[in-house]
Amino acid sequence: MPPSEPQIDRMINAAIQCLQEVRAHRLTVEELAERTGVEVSALRTLFADDRALTEAVGNYVAVQLTDAMSRAVATARPGDNRAALIALATAYVTWAQENRGLYGIVSERLLTTDGGAFAFHRYDASFVPLVRRLLGETEGRASHRAAIGRSFMFGITTLALDNRLEVWMRPGTSAGDEMAATITDFIDMLMAWQPPAA
Repeated sequence: MPPSEPQIDRMINAAIQCLQEVRAHRLTVEELAERTGVEVSALRTLFADDRALTEAVGNYVAVQLTDAMSRAVATARPGDNRAALIALATAYVTWAQENRGLYGIVSERLLTTDGGAFAFHRYDASFVPLVRRLLGETEGRASHRAAIGRSFMFGITTLALDNRLEVWMRPGTSAGDEMAATITDFIDMLMAWQPPAA
């Protein structure tokens, strides 16, 4: 880590590395102090307690992923909801592939205390209104499509990270092309699907 990096960022990164290495589901301020050689009292000025540490790590990961997805959506032509959804989905998978360690904290539930779970819950919740709007839904007429889309994204990302996507690929195609085509086809199906009348 660069020496100029703020101490709180260095400590969050150290906590993330520890979670990844030991596959822990929680991390205490005392454990982080032992790992980094920083006095517990100094760490407590950054993280008042274990929950604050967990919340900081959870927020850090959620912000990184949220930023990547928000930037991707901003590249879509205004009013092109299909392009925005494809960009959103593609950014999710791409970020996970480029940040396997950070994504593992989310997907493998390495932060199961309230602090981390709360951060990821906020991240998910922040995208629900956007996805529903891009699907053409209103608050009073919401369907299950947003949840179906979220489930698809988790599944296809897991296949990609576990190198299992090729099992499902058409012969003679590349993983990148197949991923892009699968995401596009899914978005088209999702947008075309009409929920049954209540």
